[in-house]
Amino acid sequence: MIGLVWKLLGPERFSMVTDCMAALGMGPGRHKLGEYETLAGSILSLDEGLRNLRARTNCALEDALATVTTTPARLLGLGRERGRIEPGYVADMVLLSRDLEVKATIARGEVVYVAE
Repeated sequence: MIGLVWKLLGPERFSMVTDCMAALGMGPGRHKLGEYETLAGSILSLDEGLRNLRARTNCALEDALATVTTTPARLLGLGRERGRIEPGYVADMVLLSRDLEVKATIARGEVVYVAE
């Protein structure tokens, strides 16, 4: 299904999202969301989504990255301030390894996470 949707939409219209919740990294099963046990939500991280997209569509890395950067920014009307690394844009970035694993996160120009 992912391959078909990718062929129909391409990187200009395919916007990857995740409804990831606090159970990220904990594996499948029942987890607490606030004070409630829930089956709702996802434990799929965006970097894992990128790896899945590349594996299932064999798309170019540049196109896969657009699905989590420029495309959603444009679709949300934020294309003049987010989604690119350029002067005048909000300095939010995620640094990835060659294997698309998160190595660091920068929010508004400040490093907020570095992988061990």
